[in-house]
Amino acid sequence: MTGPSAAAEAEYWHDGFMDIQPIRDARPLAVQVYDALYQVITEAGRTAGDTVPTELDLAQQLGVSRRIVRQALTLLEEDGLLSRGQGRRRVVAGLSQPRPDSGPTPIEDMFGHGQGASLTVSRRATTHATRWSGEHLEVPLGTPLRVWQSHLDLDGEPALDALELSHPDWAPISDTGSTSMLQAVDPAIRSQAHYSLVQTGYADSRLDPPPPGARVQGPGVLVLTVVLNHGARPVYLAKYIISARLTPIRLTRR
Repeated sequence: MTGPSAAAEAEYWHDGFMDIQPIRDARPLAVQVYDALYQVITEAGRTAGDTVPTELDLAQQLGVSRRIVRQALTLLEEDGLLSRGQGRRRVVAGLSQPRPDSGPTPIEDMFGHGQGASLTVSRRATTHATRWSGEHLEVPLGTPLRVWQSHLDLDGEPALDALELSHPDWAPISDTGSTSMLQAVDPAIRSQAHYSLVQTGYADSRLDPPPPGARVQGPGVLVLTVVLNHGARPVYLAKYIISARLTPIRLTRR
């Protein structure tokens, strides 16, 4: 069986990726490209295995450089929306993955006990929902969200960078200045939350620079995106950048 012709494939994508409008507003270009592609992948009927147009085709369609397109595609891979198919072409990934079935674990406990864990909080602030966070938390763009960034070391070595966001009204937080956001949530409330999404991706810092402030670097890192629901409502979103040397990772309290 042969695959679709080049002409047929081009026509197929004309109603999806290749109808994206040129990118130009005040946000960083890579963020705009990410948002545009994210919308096509999640809202335009793309299915797992669909081949993504080349960096050159997307750059020409969007009116940006290939470097900007590559940055956005890398972020989409990290977030688990794209993967590599035959010939290393990017394809749409399966958007649902098995989810843990018990209460969530803060990053301080992900790697077990007795490993000399040390956590540093680098940012506590209010931010506004982007397309990425807004889609996951089901809020409009610009909605105020609580955001924390943390770094976890194990035995003096960088182990995990965390970006955590939540609805400000989800739960009271006991801010001691030395814990992750999830750890700071009242345990009784945290135990009622459950995973609604777990996505894994992979970033290769040999090919793409690490994000600003990231301490976990190396030939390859795991990128884990999780969403917690309280009842039917998504209330917490996190992206964890994890050193490839650290396995297994414990997401639940047993």
